[in-house]
Amino acid sequence: MLVYIIKRFLAAILTVFVVSIVVFTMLHLLPGDPIDAIISQSGAQLTAAQIQEIRSNMGLDKPLPIQYINYIKKALHGDLGRSFWSNRPVFQEIIDQIPFTLELAVASLLIATVCGLTTGIIAALNHNRFLDNAAMFLAIMGVSMPNFWLGLILILVFCLNLGWFPIAQSVGLPALVLPAFSLGIRTASIISRMTRSGLLEVFGADYIRTARAKGVRTFGLVVKHALRNAFIPIITMLGLQFGELLAGSVVTETVFARRGMGQLVVSSIKDRDFPLAQGVILVVAIMYIGVNLIVDIFYSCIDPRIRYD
Repeated sequence: MLVYIIKRFLAAILTVFVVSIVVFTMLHLLPGDPIDAIISQSGAQLTAAQIQEIRSNMGLDKPLPIQYINYIKKALHGDLGRSFWSNRPVFQEIIDQIPFTLELAVASLLIATVCGLTTGIIAALNHNRFLDNAAMFLAIMGVSMPNFWLGLILILVFCLNLGWFPIAQSVGLPALVLPAFSLGIRTASIISRMTRSGLLEVFGADYIRTARAKGVRTFGLVVKHALRNAFIPIITMLGLQFGELLAGSVVTETVFARRGMGQLVVSSIKDRDFPLAQGVILVVAIMYIGVNLIVDIFYSCIDPRIRYD
């Protein structure tokens, strides 16, 4: 187990390194100059010498490989640089916004897990019946609907027409319900389909038939026997979907005008704020890789037969 964790940790470091190179390169290939954007926004009239001095102070006058090396050196010491626009440390900007994104991602994952497992179990227990067909129809609808379109429909119905939930707020449970549902419905649909297929496969096993012959009730059969053995692929998918929820928060936070990492990365790319955009994407990548490492280790807790030799 320890050897496996060390190998995965080293692989995670390599992945983060590759992500940092790709993000750094793509941001600097975007059209537009951050210095020109800052000057045009401020409305100041600067000479060429003053512009060159600003560029030198920001480190943008050096070749890209040198800029990347300097960025990595600072990042290894916990310094992600300073925002071009606010002049605040990037790490502090992320700390201010990350609780809102994590709150949204966790709430979405909770809704997705509860709804997905429930509909998947109902569908499996009513195989080829009305409830099975209805649950799978809803699952297909959930996978097919873009979350930004669903978010707009939810705002129109529940905020504007019914007035049940607030618009453009980031604090409080009422302001979290609709964004979390909009973001989590696709993941719930995927969980539902995987739960159904996994349970149907397990239901055909010999030990399930034996348990039924002994008179084990349906609830105990599903929870104690079938679901535990069908849960391995679901856990894998949950780890992957958590990263997708973090990425999907960009669109959802924009639609619902919520604070968070999504709004931060959109505004930083629009403003050519390279240090802030690089820092946000790097932190999201680290969180995504860390969650998947935890999921892999968690396998052995669910199924003792799994060992990492």
